[in-house]
Parts: sequence; structure tokens; C-alpha cells
Amino acid sequence: MLQRKAYRFRLEPDVDRQMILARFAGSCRFIWNRALAEQKSRLARGEGTAGYAEMCRWLTGWRHAEETAWLAEIHVHPLQQKLKDLDRALRDSFRPQDDTGRKRFPRFKNKNHGDSFRYPISVKVIAVREGWGRVWLPKIGWLKYRASRPVEGTIAQATVSEKAQHWFISIQTEREVADPVRSEAPAIGIDRGASCFAAGSEGTMFQPPDSFERIEHRLSHAQRALARKQRGSANWHKQKKQVTRLLVREANARRDYLHKTSTTIAKNHGVVVLEGLPTRQGSRAPDSAAPAPVTAPGGAVPAKRRLSRPVLSQGWFAFRTMLGWKLSERGGQLILLASHDIRRQCSVCGHVTLGNHEAQTTFTCAQCGNTQSADCNAARNILNAAGHVAYACGGIPPRRPGETGTDQTAA
Repeated sequence: MLQRKAYRFRLEPDVDRQMILARFAGSCRFIWNRALAEQKSRLARGEGTAGYAEMCRWLTGWRHAEETAWLAEIHVHPLQQKLKDLDRALRDSFRPQDDTGRKRFPRFKNKNHGDSFRYPISVKVIAVREGWGRVWLPKIGWLKYRASRPVEGTIAQATVSEKAQHWFISIQTEREVADPVRSEAPAIGIDRGASCFAAGSEGTMFQPPDSFERIEHRLSHAQRALARKQRGSANWHKQKKQVTRLLVREANARRDYLHKTSTTIAKNHGVVVLEGLPTRQGSRAPDSAAPAPVTAPGGAVPAKRRLSRPVLSQGWFAFRTMLGWKLSERGGQLILLASHDIRRQCSVCGHVTLGNHEAQTTFTCAQCGNTQSADCNAARNILNAAGHVAYACGGIPPRRPGETGTDQTAA
């Protein structure tokens, strides 16, 4: 079985290499913006969009033109890969999608929102791990990276990106592995919420670390300081860098927590049942037809605003994705279920009424008097009432670890 895996490392280039990386990323951004401008001009004239082959002919002309001769100093494959990305984005914007509708039309790229370029599979990239790792990129040379783990498999492609004044490389590899053995570990139902990140049917509670609150507190002060400065000034740029560093630190802390939590669950359980909670539904704004007078921006929906922020900060979709491929690698299975009175049903007697869940964190059954945590009660309902039914009916076919996405079914 062919397994594809990506390894992301932080690069440590010197000043000269940083200038070369910035030149490569800027050239790719220039090619994207110029090709997109040509496509918009064709659409304004009533013509169809040009395909990838025609855009490659544009690129050849630009590399030989006198005013853009500097493009010839850049490796041609990252430039062509950027045109492939633009061609896919254009086709996706005109192709009807699922219920969410079409994807948006591609936009011009700004250097202030991160740069990246990719070497495709046809370009040879070499990675060596000797204490500090080294990676060789065509027309750039050897670069040091923080080799936190060995790169296993054959390198297929590499993506270099910049974020918060640091350069990173993501190396995608391919290798043949044996099919995973079906896991015999016990099953678990997990309920995700805003107050508690995840609660297991066995009584385990996963609470986010305190670092989230500390970073958010510092971030709020930094953003207020940024709003008071004159836009475009030297102090504004200095403060913006500080805000960016805090945002990256918050994202890294969240990703680290999601990886550790999903790994713990995948190692100890063979079947995981999740409630199919869409993040868009949990953070959706209230109905505009509701008779709520708006006295100030955001002042009419304070309760919904207090709920949307923790929902969006949990990282539900990323957690589901991580849990899916980690279970697949270990022969496990992930099942997503539609919710039907999960939080209002008693996990002991099965009685369903709105009065069972009057408090936010406590569940008290009006019929049998069962009192427990509302999150653990919902997790037991997910596993006992719905998860076992879906699994007994055949469940879902196991997904290979090399495939992307998560396994899901509905009950």
C-alpha cells in the first residue's frame, strides 16, 4: 500500500539564502498576479479563460522579455506550479460544488499575507538528517532545517513557505507500507462542546491548556495597541509584527494540543464515534428576522457572540481530520453521526425531555434522577444509542492511511 505523508520543518537560512527565498516567492506571486490579470482581461472582453498550456506560453514570453528577464533566474518549475494552482482555482470557481456552492474567484496575492512556492514531483529534492538537517533545493542550494524527526520514504515534492518572518519547508514523501491490522481496542463516544473541548463516554474530560487564555489576553492588548496607531507608520508595522507573532503562537499551541489529544485517543481506542457538528452551524449568526434592535455593532447578539468565539477557537474540523488519519494508520475507524436529542436524552433510562438539560454543565434526568456531567451523558448517548447501531449495521469501509479525509457515516 502506498502511503503519503508530509513532514514540516523550520528552515534556518542565512541572510543571503533568505533573500533568495524571498526572490523565489516574490516571482511566484508576480506570475500569479500577472496571469490572473490576463485572465480577467479575457473575461472582460467576453472571451473564455486560458488553460494551463496557454499560460505556460505566456510564462515563456515573460522570461524572454527584456523588462521581466529576471524571471529567467528563477527555477521554472515553481513558476509553472503556480500557474497550475491558478488554473485549478479558475476551474473550481466556475464548477458547481456541493451544497456549499461554488468556490470563490481567485484573488490577487499580497506579500503581507505569506509567501510560498512548491517544487513538484518532477524536480529532485534531497533531504539529509545529520544532527541539524540539510535540504537541497534547485537553484537555491543547501539549507539547514530543524530536523526534529527523520524523513521516511521517497521525497515526492516540497513546499517552502514564509510565516511570521520564519521560513518553513513541508516535504511530502511516498513509501510502501503494510496494510494496517484491524484494531481490537475498545470503542468510545466523544462529545465536543464550547465549555469542554471533548468528553469521552468513559468519563474522560479533555480541557484545553491555560496557555490559550494567556496568549489570547496578550493578543487582545496587542490588537488594541495596533488599532490606536497610524496605519502604515513605522510603529504600526512594528506592532503588526508583534500581533502576527502572537497569532502564530496561538495557532501553534492549538495545533500541538489537537495533535496530542487525537494521538491519545487513537492509541487507546479502535472505534471513535463523533457527533457530526458543523462548525459553520455552531458559529452561525442569529436569524436576521429576529426582532432584536441593533443599538451598536455586535450589541444585539452578546450571547451568540460569547458562544461563537469558543466554538471557532476549538478547531473541531482539524481535530476530526487528525483523528481520522491517525485511526486509519492504526487500523481504527472514525464514525460521524447525526445528532438527535443527544444532549436531552438520559444515557441510563433513555428518557428525553427539554427539562433534563436545564443547566449548561449538569444533566439531571426528570424520570430516574440520574445526575452527571452533561458532556459525559451526551458522549454515552453518542456511543450507546447511535454508535453501536451504526457499527452493527456494517459501519463504513476502512480508509487506507495514505488517503486524505476522514471516514464518516450517518445513523
